[in-house]
Amino acid sequence: MADVLVLVDHVDGAVRKPTLELLTLARRIGDPVALALGAGAEATAGVLGEHGATRVLTADAP
Repeated sequence: MADVLVLVDHVDGAVRKPTLELLTLARRIGDPVALALGAGAEATAGVLGEHGATRVLTADAP
């Protein structure tokens, strides 16, 4: 299956609900890969994995 990139909307690691809904939709068409950027990005990995992300890419930079 093809990878489907989902840009993660979060505030200091707290993932917002629309991102989780996008992960669910992405599973229908491929393998969801989450991209989290900014402060707290690494803290999102657990929640994103629980909601179907096959990979989580993070960049925690100012």
